[in-house]
Amino acid sequence: MIRSSAERHRSLVLGNVAALALLVLMVGCEGVTEPEPDPDPDPDPVEFSGQLAYEEVANFGTMMSYGTAPEGDSRFFVSELAGRVWIIEDGEVHDEPFLDISDVVSVGVGERGFLGMTFHPRFPSEPYFYVNYTTDDGHNQIQRFTVSPTDPNRIDRASRHHIMTIEQPNAYHNGGELVFGPDEMLYVALGDGSVGYDQAGHGQNPHTLLASMLRIDVINGDPYGIPPDNPFADGEHGAPEVWHYGLRHAWRFDFDREANLLYLPDVGEDSWEEVNVVPADEGGHNFGWAVAEGPDCFGGDDCDLSGITMPVLWYGPEDGCAVIGGFVYRGEAMPVLQGRYFFADHCQKWVRAIRYENEEVVEDDTWTANLWQIPEQINSFGRDGNGELYLLTRNGSVMKIVEAEE
Repeated sequence: MIRSSAERHRSLVLGNVAALALLVLMVGCEGVTEPEPDPDPDPDPVEFSGQLAYEEVANFGTMMSYGTAPEGDSRFFVSELAGRVWIIEDGEVHDEPFLDISDVVSVGVGERGFLGMTFHPRFPSEPYFYVNYTTDDGHNQIQRFTVSPTDPNRIDRASRHHIMTIEQPNAYHNGGELVFGPDEMLYVALGDGSVGYDQAGHGQNPHTLLASMLRIDVINGDPYGIPPDNPFADGEHGAPEVWHYGLRHAWRFDFDREANLLYLPDVGEDSWEEVNVVPADEGGHNFGWAVAEGPDCFGGDDCDLSGITMPVLWYGPEDGCAVIGGFVYRGEAMPVLQGRYFFADHCQKWVRAIRYENEEVVEDDTWTANLWQIPEQINSFGRDGNGELYLLTRNGSVMKIVEAEE
């Protein structure tokens, strides 16, 4: 059952999204005389069918990992877990990959592979492309590549510039996403590196890079610098790179720049899948793992929850097994959905959306009903250069989220 921090023992609004009322914008007229014709009349009232659907734009027949694009770019970049990045443009997949490092990416067992990618925040004037992947030794590699100066649709593989290696003790909970924040710092999400139950105690140890979100400066440092306002920048009480800690397996996250918020879901162990939301510029949060899981003490034992940032939303095994973080919708095709945060569950194959305001999930503007059931397991979301959202699946589909026809 899905629950929010605003009302922990009562389910969030569930039901058919079709029950959403149609949104009608009406402009009143003032005065007693007949108004002059408006030379620039308002557009037709915004109406929303209340239902969403998906349109397959490509199928690669292999596990997909992520999708992204620089703002305003007409191209959409999608990655395979095996280590190839492809361009979809005007509904067609380019014949050659944008980047192919499949010969050095290790997939194998567990949650290894090509885990994340992002463009420099000033792309294309700064033609850099950053990736996170695992190699044969199982460790995460954060690297930078440069787009070819003669072909904007190809990476110059010889331009590889190593940024950092994160040692991984296991093939599971490697985390993966890396994103430039509103402050142009590079953020990297990492899991606890455990097969389960955080045997090594990484979650509550900010001195390790695992079970953490890192924040590093790759623009002004080589290979990177430590932002002086990181909570452990001096290294005394934690690793200088750590921005947040207490995470089990933060697979995907998103910055909503308009609201200055970080949406950070975390895959649970036994009882709860959770979504955390904190101010984007506020570091040092402890999200609780493995003292807490969701809103409760882990394992049901008594514990001290003081100092732990509680999730804003959580759901149990009856609703799914692994939360897949998505994006806040800021596109133009479905304006009534502006500001909604989309997320999914890998096992139950549903997609849901919430609206977060004033430090809580707003119940009367929140919908957690199943939007649709898709036939494939969802691995990740994608967002194109216009802010429209996509689903990437285990079986290789890339599907655009659209409004259903009535």
